[in-house]
Amino acid sequence: MNNEESHATITAAECASRTGLTVRALRVYEEHGLISPVRSAGGWRLYGTPELVRLNTISVLKAAGLSLAEIKTMTKMCSPEPPLHDVLKIQRDVLQCRRMEIERGLALVETVLVTLNDHEPLSIDELCNLVRSNDMSEPASPASPKDDTNDLAAVLVGAETLERYAGHYQLNEHSVINIISDGTHLYSHPLGLEPYELTPQSTTEFYSARTNATLTFLADTSGKITSLTFQADNFTANAVRIDSTLAGQLHNRLTERIRNQTPVPGSEAALRRMLDGIACNQPNYAEMGPAFANIMRKQLPVFHAGSLYLGGIQSIEFKGVGNRGWDVYEVKRERATSRWRIACDSSGIITGAMGVVTDLPISAGP
Repeated sequence: MNNEESHATITAAECASRTGLTVRALRVYEEHGLISPVRSAGGWRLYGTPELVRLNTISVLKAAGLSLAEIKTMTKMCSPEPPLHDVLKIQRDVLQCRRMEIERGLALVETVLVTLNDHEPLSIDELCNLVRSNDMSEPASPASPKDDTNDLAAVLVGAETLERYAGHYQLNEHSVINIISDGTHLYSHPLGLEPYELTPQSTTEFYSARTNATLTFLADTSGKITSLTFQADNFTANAVRIDSTLAGQLHNRLTERIRNQTPVPGSEAALRRMLDGIACNQPNYAEMGPAFANIMRKQLPVFHAGSLYLGGIQSIEFKGVGNRGWDVYEVKRERATSRWRIACDSSGIITGAMGVVTDLPISAGP
């Protein structure tokens, strides 16, 4: 590139026309603080080499699955920004991932076509896999079904039923869902957090606006409540009802660890292996709980892109135990320092983690 080309600029309209973006998209990126085009003497926005490189970076991170807010967080904390060469590596990996998804989808369709040509009926599994092959990205979750206040007002659950649901439900070694009732409303009360209300969707299903999840209470043949199903966008898990004695023991064990600020043995090594696996796009799913492994598979493009953008790991330092009992580590990378939280069970299996790309947990629990 000669010096004249490196200083050349184009207007917003030309940029939109030549990149395929819309002028509105350029304005949105600017409103989010993702790009700051220079201005002409007349006040017109101008886009040169730095701005076009940044636009490519934004497009790549969006294609990987990051929201504009997440892109802003990551780009702001990253200093210096990665060179175009590194961004192109991310772009290559995103495109390769898309190609593999397309190839898997094509292979599935070809197999099903053979079955149909042989006049054989399709199984439930085959039909489910067809639907899955078309849904390569998770759609944005509705704010709540949940937005229709008239429907919500029509769902009334009696005090006796609410009282039947109150109790303790164990999701894993670290997570107990405590359900309480005041006679007219149902609440979830996680350890270390304030209770939050559950909105009835039916006499057995309740929606949590805080976690964007649905809790469904299950009963045995005698009508006794035995468990609940916790279903969020990324996973479904079952929590078994336990008595107050066991719930108290689990609560005391977790409270003591939080007070002592003692990490779970092996959690640092587990975090490092997980982050190394994300960096090379090959996490070891055998070291993860089933629900968390399913989430990681879906979120891998996002975290892989973030890993490449922030650069290699330089150090990991334990910082304490959070109020949910997750171990907190400071991860110093080539271009930024961030915090990761990780939950491991007694056998070293990772049940949840949350980190730099988003402060929403990708975990096997609420």
